Amino acid sequence: MSSLKNNKTIKYALRKTSIAFGSVAVATVIAAAGIATVSADETSSVTTPVTSTTTVAGEETKEVAVPEKLEEAKTAATNEGLEVKETETKKQDSEEAAAKDYEKQVTDINKTVADYKAEVAANQEAYEKEKAEVDAKNAATKANYDKELEAYNEKLTSYKKELTEKSAEKTAVEKSNEEARVAYEKALEEYNTALAAYNASVKANQEATESNKLAQAGYEAKLADYKTKKAAYDEAQAAYLIELEIYNKKKAQYDDAKDAFNKMVAERGGNPEKYKQDLTFLSEELADGETTKITHQTTGLTTYLTKEGQSRMYGDGKATKMYETKNLQDSDLTTTNPYANNEIEWGVVKVGDKFDVTYTGLTQAKIVKGSEEKRIAKVVYKYDVKSLPSSDGKGIVQIYNDPAVTMTIGSSTDTENPVTVGVDIEFYDENDQLIDLSQHNAILALNSLNHWNGASYVENDKPRPLVVEAKDSEGNTVRGTWDPYSDGSEPKLDGADVVVKSGKADFGSAEVDINADNPLKIVAQKATWVDDAFKVTGETAVDATTVNASGGGNGHSVGTEDYTFGDKSDVIGSYTVDATSGVLRYTPKMKHQDTPHVESVNIGDKEFIKLPNSSVDQDSSTKEVSAKEQNQYMDQGATFNADSSSETKGWDDPKSPYLYYGGAAVILKDGHLEFTAKGANATGEATLYWFSINSNVGFPQDPGEEPVKPTEPTPPVKPEKPELTEVPTVKEKPVPPTEPEYKTVPVLPSEPVKPEAPELVKDPVKKETEKPVVEWNKNVVLIKENEKPQPKPEPKPEPKPEPKPEPKPEPKPEPKPEPKPEPKPEPKPEPKPEPKPEPKPEPKPEPKPEPKPEPKPEPKPEPKPESKPESSKKSLPNTGSVEQSFMTYSALIGLATAGYALSRKKKED
Repeated sequence: MSSLKNNKTIKYALRKTSIAFGSVAVATVIAAAGIATVSADETSSVTTPVTSTTTVAGEETKEVAVPEKLEEAKTAATNEGLEVKETETKKQDSEEAAAKDYEKQVTDINKTVADYKAEVAANQEAYEKEKAEVDAKNAATKANYDKELEAYNEKLTSYKKELTEKSAEKTAVEKSNEEARVAYEKALEEYNTALAAYNASVKANQEATESNKLAQAGYEAKLADYKTKKAAYDEAQAAYLIELEIYNKKKAQYDDAKDAFNKMVAERGGNPEKYKQDLTFLSEELADGETTKITHQTTGLTTYLTKEGQSRMYGDGKATKMYETKNLQDSDLTTTNPYANNEIEWGVVKVGDKFDVTYTGLTQAKIVKGSEEKRIAKVVYKYDVKSLPSSDGKGIVQIYNDPAVTMTIGSSTDTENPVTVGVDIEFYDENDQLIDLSQHNAILALNSLNHWNGASYVENDKPRPLVVEAKDSEGNTVRGTWDPYSDGSEPKLDGADVVVKSGKADFGSAEVDINADNPLKIVAQKATWVDDAFKVTGETAVDATTVNASGGGNGHSVGTEDYTFGDKSDVIGSYTVDATSGVLRYTPKMKHQDTPHVESVNIGDKEFIKLPNSSVDQDSSTKEVSAKEQNQYMDQGATFNADSSSETKGWDDPKSPYLYYGGAAVILKDGHLEFTAKGANATGEATLYWFSINSNVGFPQDPGEEPVKPTEPTPPVKPEKPELTEVPTVKEKPVPPTEPEYKTVPVLPSEPVKPEAPELVKDPVKKETEKPVVEWNKNVVLIKENEKPQPKPEPKPEPKPEPKPEPKPEPKPEPKPEPKPEPKPEPKPEPKPEPKPEPKPEPKPEPKPEPKPEPKPEPKPEPKPESKPESSKKSLPNTGSVEQSFMTYSALIGLATAGYALSRKKKED
């Protein structure tokens, strides 16, 4: 074959002849041998796979028989309809290599066949699955169509029946409607006659009514204007009453402030040097965007409150909770200061502790002496904790970064002991020299000295809705109600004031105009216990414009009584009515706990300055400066409230014009002071004291313009009703005949629409599997020098000269799949084109190409060719056997052919 070029191999095992092997050497040997008979037997053996040998161009090769497994694999491929194609013969180094190559071919062919069969099966399975889906879908479509068709047939039957019935009904209805129309037209004619008479009476009535209407229109216009003005008056009156109450408070405050100022002016005029201030020590004012340069350093404190502990104790935001030492936990405490030197600092102290706080970075504090001015660059506060009301003697301090705001100290109120802390104040100049206060007139403010006999509160209890009465526009006595908390709000405080509610009564559909001639009265309601609940057992209209509202102890009665429950007041508020405007007001009653709280400062022998009209004074025996009477609440007798409200200003504010009321001053000749707060801030709460050391003395200031009293609005005048003339009676208006209610003419039914036959889905197309081409090849091996004697003593005379004489008688080799590659060797001396003419790898019918009894004839192939040429042909059907003369002739032909082939080969190369 072409891959072997000069080394050509003739394979007798496949019963094939080839003229390519006929080399000059072979022909010469055959001719010289003079062999009378030559035969080459086809052999096949498991132990000896070599079937023939050939010597070409000095190389001798032997062909390795194709194993039965390969033939079976090829047959299996052919049985699956695959093309089996023989490729070029391969030259192997050994029979073992050839055997391995055959095994690999068997494996590859089997895998190709298996893969092909698997793909065919997969395509078949996919086809069957899709076919099943199409069949199922078409079956469902068909079933649905059959169902629709069945429904259509039922509807068609019903339609025909209904058509018959409706047609008869339609005829009857049309007849009935015609009869009704005729009757109606007759009645209408009679009505028109009566209507003409009625219209004549109406005309007479209208002419009489018109003049009354004009008069009434003029009255109603005036009345509408009156109602508008009355509504505006009522609103103005309600506002006036509120403004008047506020004015009265502000006027009293103004009068006191004015009086205090006048006293201060008079006192200064008599002793101008007494209030000469050398000290400027205030909270520093910063420009927008500017930050303070003040820092502080604490020494002597050993325990601090962690930031997390501070947040936990603050809880719901009530300030006193921050100082409940009984709630402290170990996890809230630390011995390391967690705060920066410009932050508020929280520490834990105990009675007997002493610690210092040093402030630096001050820029606006100063002290003067004559014309000499010194800047205060540093301030030192030396604290001594002397007393605390907690059972364990512990307290909490809040140290501010601003020395003019100073410190708050407090603890749980477990005992009657007060909070007392001593302070030594030291001012240093820019050279860090201590300033001698005795050489200056340094006046220190003693502000915010609170005193209350009990914290204020209002009951959450709401009053019974107020009942009032008046006359309506018809002169009938009617009653209305007003619930001050119908909006869902509750009684509450506004600073030190209570929140007052106002509104008007609801009379329902009655038209009520409250004025001087028709004043609004309160209906007192008495509730008593009946069976198992309070019930209103008496109602009386009273002339009083203010009544009390009781709590639950008296069943929420309303009246002029001063209600009590047990030994305590049961009044929770009061109702007030403005009788001429109808404005109603409810004022919750401010109540107070019974725990007093008093703040004081002991100034020792230093000079005390009493401020005019201040509630604060000094006890000369104890040197304590405090308010002897409560100065927190106006409702308990104070001139001002300590806390501001939305309407009034309180005194306990550094910028309040009434700061003097809760303060005093001291001329600081030495720096020692003692601050004391006795009594919890509220019942059951901590005791705490915030004291500020600064020069912001609350000297009375000129209060300025006197507050303007509000002007009471003037009520509008209600217009008089006009006198109307009598209007003649109008005849009874005839009733028009009722238009007949025509029966609805039945609509004939619509014929049902027959469903269209569905279009079924076409069957799927099965995917064709591409058939792979199965390729295979034969193998030959080179015969080495040491192997040559083994096959035969004379390997060259017998190699393969005989196959050439019989090329034509064997055009169709049945046993092997490659019988047709060399069908006609004689016309073509060149053996190269042989591998390509194998277009038909279909020789499936030859599954077992080598099952013949070749293993036995192999050991002795030589003795039989001469004695029995005919019989050898029969036992080896595809073996070449000829007479010597014929062989000689064949050798000559082979010689010529070989020469031609060699020249062709050389040319090709």
